[in-house]
Amino acid sequence: MKKYETMEEKLAQIKSLNDQLALATSPIKDKDLVLITLNGFPSEYNALKVVIRARSEAIAVEDLASLLYSEALHIEVDHKSSSSNLTFAYNAT
Repeated sequence: MKKYETMEEKLAQIKSLNDQLALATSPIKDKDLVLITLNGFPSEYNALKVVIRARSEAIAVEDLASLLYSEALHIEVDHKSSSSNLTFAYNAT
């Protein structure tokens, strides 16, 4: 996922490509689409990738989208928290 892309943009792009392939009579199975989607995300999403790949049952694309939104929010909060801590530590010295 590119730094400037929002989660909505990334998932919309993936859906659009999948829709185009379906129109060309080459639809991608949900299981494969999930794996392709996960491969497009940076290492910040590795924990989520491991959990999804380790599931005994396949995850629906809609459920994956929900999990990705949630993880994106978690990562954003974590980054903001880390930035605040660094600023505080710098100002304290």
